[in-house]
Amino acid sequence: MGRILGGLAVFVGLGTFALTGWAQSAPPAPLLLPAQSSVASPLSSFRLFDDPQKNLSFRQVLLQYKSGGGKAAGNKTISISPSSSAVWLVFAVQNRAPANDRWMLDLGQRAEGTSGISDRMALFSDANADQALVIDGRTVKNKLQMQGQEKNAIPLTLGTDQPQIFALYIEPMAGVPLVFAPQIEDLSHYKDSRDKTASQNNALFSGAALLSGILLLFLLRYKNPIPGILILYIVAQFLIYTTTDEILPQGNNTAAVYIDMLAALAALTGLWLTRQILFSGRDAVDGGSWLLPLAGAAVVMVATGGLWTESAVGMSHVLVLRLLPIALPAFISVLGVVTLLKREAPSQALAYTLAWLVLLAGGLMTEAGIGFSSLGLADFGFAGLGLYWLCFIPHMFLLLLSSVFFMMGGEHRRRKRQAEIAQKHMEELEFRKTRELADQARLLSVLQREKELVADLRSREAARVQVLQQAKEISDNANKAKSDFLAVISHEIRTPMTGIMGMIRLMLDTPLDAKQKEWAKTIQYAGDALLALLNDLLDFSKVEEGRMELEDINFDLGRLVESMILLMSGRADEKKISLKAEIAPGTPLLLKGDPTRLRQILL
Repeated sequence: MGRILGGLAVFVGLGTFALTGWAQSAPPAPLLLPAQSSVASPLSSFRLFDDPQKNLSFRQVLLQYKSGGGKAAGNKTISISPSSSAVWLVFAVQNRAPANDRWMLDLGQRAEGTSGISDRMALFSDANADQALVIDGRTVKNKLQMQGQEKNAIPLTLGTDQPQIFALYIEPMAGVPLVFAPQIEDLSHYKDSRDKTASQNNALFSGAALLSGILLLFLLRYKNPIPGILILYIVAQFLIYTTTDEILPQGNNTAAVYIDMLAALAALTGLWLTRQILFSGRDAVDGGSWLLPLAGAAVVMVATGGLWTESAVGMSHVLVLRLLPIALPAFISVLGVVTLLKREAPSQALAYTLAWLVLLAGGLMTEAGIGFSSLGLADFGFAGLGLYWLCFIPHMFLLLLSSVFFMMGGEHRRRKRQAEIAQKHMEELEFRKTRELADQARLLSVLQREKELVADLRSREAARVQVLQQAKEISDNANKAKSDFLAVISHEIRTPMTGIMGMIRLMLDTPLDAKQKEWAKTIQYAGDALLALLNDLLDFSKVEEGRMELEDINFDLGRLVESMILLMSGRADEKKISLKAEIAPGTPLLLKGDPTRLRQILL
């Protein structure tokens, strides 16, 4: 009995092993596209093949697929680990809609849970295994794109009732997980779903543009850099949002190529905004604001690390796109809490700190959702929807609220400071006006005093001039009286002298001896001298009256000198002095002039 049971067990085991081996060797059934359905999910028919060395060809993968190789891609989503170098996703499709041979392979959009960026992506078909239908991606330079290709959507041409095998080759962005839920849709259904998505994207873009316009008005109104910083932050985050679900690009997307730089720009603007709101107008080391430049330098180093060495690309992506959305809000939240604990914390610090705490919560939950989805512990909606971006809405609202509080408070402080400056200016003007009035009064007093002094001086000068005028009149009268007196005296003396001189000339005409004749001539010369003296007195009066006239007659210089010697000899004899006159040789004796004036000069 024991041997029978043992044999039965061996038989059952061998049967089970055989059935299991047959199941693994058989490829999954193709996805059927019925005529009455416009959309189908190929997840059940997807098989995933890892290509860590990136050296597998489509033919090799196709052989493995047909032999039942690969593993199931997922139940609701396809999650590619951030550590994967490259993967192949192979699926088979059979079209049973004879009126419809044009379908779209839709990998989804952000609103549908798609997340991640591919460095390289290619689509192959078993109809031509050696030639790819599509070659595209973030780092692909020589791209091969299909007509009708759109973002995360590839057109498929499927014959009726003919199974066709396709393969997606994906190289995900190093260090970043890739999550999507592919669907195969007919063109009408695809167009409707994309129109709906486009409307949502347009609404999002319009909201971002409207918000940027409002911030621009605030920038012009308040002349504060915060609205400009917020505009940069919004633009960077908007580009990150619209780029980080780009598995298959539409054309060349520069934002995807420089996604690390966009994330760094968003982080730097966040740090700059923190400097303005939490630490504006405060000391550089107060509250840890000195850490902000260090954090900015660290962000730049991490973002540019992948540019220097290829081995650091994956680590750079992980740090910038996964760790930074958590580390930055955590860092700023800590600074906000430290600021709130201070006694003189700014009023906008609470709202600003809450804004970054909300974003921190979103980043942590999104990262946790991606991890749970990779482990198969969470559904598509939780992992793919992106709680980070859902939390970004209240985060942005709180940022705007704190910024408005800050700018309004700054405007209030500015107006108060302007009012104080204006008041101080008015006080200075009033003080200056009072001082000017005092100076003017003092100047008027000085001018009045000077005017009085000038008037006094003028009166004194007038009195002095009057006294001088009177003195001059007295002097003139005295001079006139003197001149009149001299004229009268000279006239009175000249009359008898004329008689004396006449008698002397008569005496000289009589016979006299030599001695008598000499005495008579001496008397005559003395009389002439006296007449000359009388003439001098008359000349003096003429000089004073301005009527002096010089003679212009011929005279003998020798006789003039001899007469002077004779005239003065009597006085000389009394003093026992001998007079002698000598005329220099060569001196002309016959001259023309005024002999009387010359005699006055010599005497």
